[in-house]
Amino acid sequence: MFRLGLIAAGGWLFRNLFFFPTTLGGPSMLPTFNSGSTGDIVLIGTYGARRRGYEIGDVVVAKPPDPKKQNPGKRVLKRIRAMEGDTIILDDKTEFMMPKDHFWLQGDNPHRSLDSRMYGPVPIQNLVGKVIYRVYPNPGRIQKDLEAEATEEEDAAFDEAQSMRAAGLHNVAIGLTLLLISLPLLYGLVWRQVQAARKGYRELIATGHRGRRR
Repeated sequence: MFRLGLIAAGGWLFRNLFFFPTTLGGPSMLPTFNSGSTGDIVLIGTYGARRRGYEIGDVVVAKPPDPKKQNPGKRVLKRIRAMEGDTIILDDKTEFMMPKDHFWLQGDNPHRSLDSRMYGPVPIQNLVGKVIYRVYPNPGRIQKDLEAEATEEEDAAFDEAQSMRAAGLHNVAIGLTLLLISLPLLYGLVWRQVQAARKGYRELIATGHRGRRR
């Protein structure tokens, strides 16, 4: 038990001091992430991000402001579009000056992203780390591409891939259900065959004994 505690503590320290892997889902960062049929796997840097700081264009993991505390464990993955001192032009054409130690986060697919346009600038203490490497698919470092934005075709391709994935999972679930239902029947059939074979073997042995006595 003590060893398990040490392992858990070591994992927590490593995660919070260096980096940790995570799987991404959803269309908010298309086309940078999740352009395939499966979610991307990335590494999130923690210590290095805090030590070197963040820059415009970095893709980060953050806890969005949640005044009502409805989702205390929620995390989002977005791109930094502005920092303290920058001016943001909102949808109603009004200008907004970024406060100190805050970041403006947006998804690369703005039409399907909940981000700073809804919950406002994010304080630096809410940033968990930044994406330092994509493990799967197409391994490599993440570019600070502020021009990345999903097209309608990429959106449609994502929805189609998700539908196919859901259909595949549905078929797997049906197959497993049928297998679980059929297992007792198969077991009963095999058990009857075994019992019949054992009975036949006993009868054969008994017949052999009677033959010897004669």
